[in-house]
Amino acid sequence: MLNGQPATFQYKNIGLVDMYYAGMLPSNLMGEALPPIGSPNYFIEVENDWPNGMDTMHIFAFDTDWANPNNTSFSLVKQLPVAAFSPVNCGSTRGQCVDQPNDPLSLEVIGDRLMMHAWYRNQGGHEVIVVNHTVNADGNGKAGVRWYEIRKTASSPAAWSIYQQGTYSPDGDHRWMGSIAMDHVGNIAIGYSVSSLTQFPSIRYALRQPGDPLGSMGSEASLVEGGSAFAGYRWGDYSSMTVDPVDDCTFWYTQEYVPQGTVTWHTRFWLVPLPILHQRPDRRSAGVTVDARSSSPLPGTAIQADSSPDFGLSTLSLDNGGYSLNLPVGVYTLTAARYGYLPISIAAVQISENQTTTLNLALTPAATATVSGKVTDATTGWPLYAQIAITGSPFDPNPPANLVWTDLSTGVSTGSAPSTPISSRTSPWRLTCRPAQRRATAAAVLQKILIPSPRPACPLTGKRPLSPLRWAFRPIGSPTRAPA
Repeated sequence: MLNGQPATFQYKNIGLVDMYYAGMLPSNLMGEALPPIGSPNYFIEVENDWPNGMDTMHIFAFDTDWANPNNTSFSLVKQLPVAAFSPVNCGSTRGQCVDQPNDPLSLEVIGDRLMMHAWYRNQGGHEVIVVNHTVNADGNGKAGVRWYEIRKTASSPAAWSIYQQGTYSPDGDHRWMGSIAMDHVGNIAIGYSVSSLTQFPSIRYALRQPGDPLGSMGSEASLVEGGSAFAGYRWGDYSSMTVDPVDDCTFWYTQEYVPQGTVTWHTRFWLVPLPILHQRPDRRSAGVTVDARSSSPLPGTAIQADSSPDFGLSTLSLDNGGYSLNLPVGVYTLTAARYGYLPISIAAVQISENQTTTLNLALTPAATATVSGKVTDATTGWPLYAQIAITGSPFDPNPPANLVWTDLSTGVSTGSAPSTPISSRTSPWRLTCRPAQRRATAAAVLQKILIPSPRPACPLTGKRPLSPLRWAFRPIGSPTRAPA
């Protein structure tokens, strides 16, 4: 999608890993720094009293191979014991356990799953994910917000560990339906609902700064106080804490509440104030990628900055060829690569605080070579009508140059490619002759093809059919019936 190529999706049945896994969240990227090259996406869930008798966080890696989906995997890579907890359980469907003033209806806890979002950040020296869920904070059914910060400092997907965790429940009211996020310097904000027999459903938040004691949150603050009870039980589906992408330090929060004089829920967006607003420092590498011969911009060029074997940041150049990487202070090796061009590498790039290091990158087009060959049936030697898919490094050629079809009658294919690493995959098609019909149909691509004279000999009979001729194409191994 980033390169403007057709979008696809991949799916894995989690039940095939373990049918008891449920309620997990995928990690969502926050901030400018991308994950290290080749990193999988991580999925997280937390289970109470897992079969080993411990409360456990499970971390899964969804490792996607877009070129060959058969190589894609979804696997459990880490199990982390967490501080013991119990769910809020009042014996009702979906946990309708949260009290309201002057109302017999209680609100849903939904404590059987993690709450949105599982925000991921690449902080330079480490990767981090923050998540939260609702627990029984006092053992007597009072809902509280359990939160976690997990970190990974090595490249292995199994290197995750719990850096800190805590349960936020400063008084006797219920706190639930939380959402947590982290800004670029490590400040954490968590927003949630508050309610009790004496407190209408309200919206509050708490903050922590990187220097605070591990596992602790700061004092609570109110965003809006509710004025009425909710005439229902479904609650909190719209709780979301996020960080402004412009400055990467302003927290925004949305949640439900019930204003005075009504019994229906409303939503609002709030800017969550920080004691100190840490603007993102200007410490970056930036520049323009161009063709060394024509000086034309090169969009979609892969830019990678590495400071160690275990840490690297990457991005793609924009339509105008420009790129920008927000980097921690340090010394980097910067590489640029694009299909059809020779890669370049610049060592000892110094990134300093409050400075932009400008590096304009000119890539030289790679020489092209003609590749040709013939695709035939290994048993009969007959020519095959075949599709040859070309893949390259670091990206595939743009359509339609990534697909080549052989000549219908000879099986010969000819194409040109740059002298950079490429590979190909051939998909043969069988030809079925119907001399009495008048059209040619490529069944797999669902389009009509008119075969003009002179016509190829029919490989099933060895005779030249009468004009016109209908051909039907099907992939090897598919049913032999041609389309009507």
